[in-house]
Amino acid sequence: MKIFVTGATGFIGSELVKELLKQGHYIHALYRDDRKIIIKDKNLLYFRGEITEPVSLEKAMQGCSIVYHLAAYAKVWAKDSHIFYKINTEGTKNILSIAFKLNVKRVIITSTAGVIGYSDNTMADENHSPENGFFTDYEKSKHLAEIEIERFSAKGLETVTLLPSRLYGPGLMSESNAVSLLIKKYVEGKWHFLPGNGNKSGNYVFINDVIKGHINAMNKNVAGERFILGGVNITYRSFFNTIGKVSGKKQWMIPVPVIIIFLASAFMWILAEMLNFKPTLTPGWARKYLHNWNLSSRKAMEKLNYKITPLEKGLKETIDWINSIKETD
Repeated sequence: MKIFVTGATGFIGSELVKELLKQGHYIHALYRDDRKIIIKDKNLLYFRGEITEPVSLEKAMQGCSIVYHLAAYAKVWAKDSHIFYKINTEGTKNILSIAFKLNVKRVIITSTAGVIGYSDNTMADENHSPENGFFTDYEKSKHLAEIEIERFSAKGLETVTLLPSRLYGPGLMSESNAVSLLIKKYVEGKWHFLPGNGNKSGNYVFINDVIKGHINAMNKNVAGERFILGGVNITYRSFFNTIGKVSGKKQWMIPVPVIIIFLASAFMWILAEMLNFKPTLTPGWARKYLHNWNLSSRKAMEKLNYKITPLEKGLKETIDWINSIKETD
């Protein structure tokens, strides 16, 4: 089968392309930067282009029966916040519009579990929505993209929307693989901070599970549906303790009050606006530490045959991979 993939040079996209190639598919991959091309295969054809450029998209999508749309602007901050909407919202609309025009069989879109909103004392599923709006332009732009998905789905285009949570695992070390970067810092003794008292929780998912979820979204009879692709719900304190247990390198940790995190993020945001300095954190992202983000993947487990890798197993594979990278440096 011929498949078109956007975001093929990113963390999820590159792992997905590897798996699709293993299964014997032919891939049309959209890319922007020659330096990011790391996979080469006789069944993989690259097309230079942008999801904001319909002409290049249509050329790359020609002859494909399945589309995986993973490309996104997933940064913490942008000098011009409109870029989140230009790429994540308008870019998704372009993908859907051309797929509809070309009679593509199915479009599988990678969104984010951030559009579900925080859970606090509940377990959030696909029917959950933010109570007080979105904390970041990234989440809001992804939400607006999902409105476009619903619109094209109503017109007859087969769509499946996937909502991964906090990803970790072997693969491209980039901003979209931030949890693995954090694991690496912890193991190397370069990270010693707990957000707040460390008792707020998040959901962490192993990359292999997310890839299998993407593959099954292509093969199952689930058109028009959306699925959380989550993993294990765990507090920050327990997450770092588990890394220490698995790696055998338990580090000392300092709880950092959320108010200090928020003030530091506000200071970085001011510097960013004034000096075009790239902040590590912004006030919107800092506000996320005030809440629990517990997720249920039951729907994916029931309809996509989705399976969750135990945290210790996923961390071991990740840490072994991190150690192998250090050995070859």
